[in-house]
Amino acid sequence: MWKETEVLKKIVADAACISHDTGSLHLQEKDSSASLRSVFIDKVSPEGITLKLDYDSESFFKHNYGNRRCDFIILSRAKCGRVALFIDLKSTGLSDADASERFPHVFNNSEPDYVPQLRSSSCFLEFLNVVMKEFCSCGALSHYIKKRRRFFVVLHNKNLNAITRPITATRPKRNDEPKKALILHVDNDAHLNFESLVLC
Repeated sequence: MWKETEVLKKIVADAACISHDTGSLHLQEKDSSASLRSVFIDKVSPEGITLKLDYDSESFFKHNYGNRRCDFIILSRAKCGRVALFIDLKSTGLSDADASERFPHVFNNSEPDYVPQLRSSSCFLEFLNVVMKEFCSCGALSHYIKKRRRFFVVLHNKNLNAITRPITATRPKRNDEPKKALILHVDNDAHLNFESLVLC
């Protein structure tokens, strides 16, 4: 078990932690009205951990200032080493362009609503890093805080017709910033390989 896994299990509510005991994660959306409610992520590191960020929706901040977070942060190993993968399951709020071309678009100087959501989740990981340092004398999350150790994915099941399905060749190669999130169409109960979501 990695040190960060051990300490996070100690300080985070049990219901917000998912162990990697089986090497496969079953990610579930708690909102029963969501159209995308269940996805499996396979081949995660057994020493890692997943945090369920929608465990508690209480918020101190106003809209788009850290009050909304993505659904999950997975700490696991990829080709480039240990990484933090931020995943949001999206049933609404996704434009056809975002969905078909697989990266966020900016319209009228405003970002898609999931970009600040992913950004605030990234800030939350930095907050956890400080908490672990201050209260547990553990800096094990520090290497995830470095740029290129955080990756972002939006999974959706938005219906797309054949005309909007082509994937543009201009999408970013790396998904290491919220504004460069990898956007993938999946079906409920789909199985995805962890490494395929981390574009190192």
